[in-house]
Amino acid sequence: MDPKQLINHNTKKAITAMNILSTFGVNRSGFNRLLATRIYQQFIRPMMEYGLAITTTTQQSLNKLESTQSTCLRRIYGAHNRSSTRIMRHLTNTPSMIERLHSQQLKHCFLSTLQTMWLIAPTDIEDTNKRPDYVVNICEHYRYAYTTCYGEIKNGAATNMNQILDFYRLCLFTKGGTEGHNLDKVLCFQTVGVKFYVMICPCSTIKTIIELDTITTPGIQKD
Repeated sequence: MDPKQLINHNTKKAITAMNILSTFGVNRSGFNRLLATRIYQQFIRPMMEYGLAITTTTQQSLNKLESTQSTCLRRIYGAHNRSSTRIMRHLTNTPSMIERLHSQQLKHCFLSTLQTMWLIAPTDIEDTNKRPDYVVNICEHYRYAYTTCYGEIKNGAATNMNQILDFYRLCLFTKGGTEGHNLDKVLCFQTVGVKFYVMICPCSTIKTIIELDTITTPGIQKD
C-alpha cells in the first residue's frame, strides 16, 4: 500500500473508533482523564501505528498522525480544537507520534535481528563449530549490514586447549568480518575469565588483535 494511503486509512480508522468510544465514556464527562488516555493508548493509537515500522513517512504524514492524536486527546479533555496538547501528553505520559514511530522502528529492527539469528542457528552439533557463540549484528534499513562483535562462551571447566581453539576461532571470525565488510576494527571477547580483544587493520595486509581488558567475576560477596 502507498504510504500516504496507509496513513490516511489509519487515521480515519482511529477517528472512527474514537467517536465510538466517546459514546461509552471516553470523553470529558465520562471516565477520568488518565483512564480515558490509557484506553486511547491501548485501543486507538495502535490503529495509527499499524505498518509504520516498515513504511517510509514524510513530514506531511507525521503531521497528520500528530494531528489525529491531538484530536483524540482534545476529545478526552474537552479542549478547544486549536488548544495545545503538550501539557495533556505530559500529564498522562503520552509520547508524540514521532517518538512512537522511532520506537516502533527500533523494535522492528531488533525483532528482525533476533529472527535472523534464529534462522541461522545451527541445526546440529557439528555445525556449531562453524559459527560463533555470540554476535552483534548491525542492521541498516531493516536489513543485515555487518557484524561488529564476536564472542566465544565456555564454562569454567574448559581446558586450556579449548580456550586456545576458541581464541583461534575468534581471530578467524574477526578477520572474516573486517575483510567481508571492509571494517577497520571488530570487537571480540572470550568468556573464560572474560577477555576482550579488538582486531585492528593498520593496513590492507596486516591485521593485529589486541587484548583490551580482562574481567574477573567475583566468587564471594566481599569481592
